[in-house]
Amino acid sequence: MATADWKKFTPASINKSQCMARTWAEGKGGQCKKDKGDKSDFCAGHATSDKYKVHGRVDGPISAAKLAQFVAESRKPEKPELTEEEKAARAEKRKAKGGSGNAEGDEERSPKRAKKDPNAPKRPAGGAFGCFLAANRKTFEKECPGAAITGVAKLASTKWKEASEADTKKYQKQYEEKKAAYDEAMKSYVPIVTADGGQKKRFKGAAEKSVEESEEASEEKIQRLKEGSERTQAPCWGSIWVFLGCEQEDLCQGVPW
Repeated sequence: MATADWKKFTPASINKSQCMARTWAEGKGGQCKKDKGDKSDFCAGHATSDKYKVHGRVDGPISAAKLAQFVAESRKPEKPELTEEEKAARAEKRKAKGGSGNAEGDEERSPKRAKKDPNAPKRPAGGAFGCFLAANRKTFEKECPGAAITGVAKLASTKWKEASEADTKKYQKQYEEKKAAYDEAMKSYVPIVTADGGQKKRFKGAAEKSVEESEEASEEKIQRLKEGSERTQAPCWGSIWVFLGCEQEDLCQGVPW
């Protein structure tokens, strides 16, 4: 592979005021569009941990491994351009999938998933390996600068297989302690579902006691109202109503209807 092959994946014009990092650009090679820093040729993202080295400087050579990827991508047949009819059909499909302008589609859509409570106890994930990865993540990121999350995870997996039995036991113990703490926290955690489908944090104790007291007060109020409705009402207007009640029949007979 010729040394000058990297120039095939360099844009024709380079803007010196922008970040000088090369980007993948669908395998064609491009320049980062962000502004470079005051004291650096790169933007904050590419300057961090020398991430610009993944694809190299836009005005410089590309590493052999990455150049091979660029070349392989350039040899792939280009995808045929969509016709106007195909573009319109895809647009309609996206519109129908989103539910916009389709009442029947909106009715068939499943209800929104309840929001996750950010204050809920966090379940430890990944077992002993998860603890090992969390403890050594920064070290692994330095060993493979610019790599994606999956690349860091692969390196951690390799290191985990090479770890000694003492180390694996140490991280297994850490996981068991975290799991026990999580289980204990969950015993006192009760999520409250809000009107919009979200959840609010609630722990048993003073808060729950106040809720129980308010429920008891409501029950007592209902009971009092019920008893009041069954109770005989007190007579009104004093003796006049007693007189009318006793003499109603005779009074009605003396009235000419």
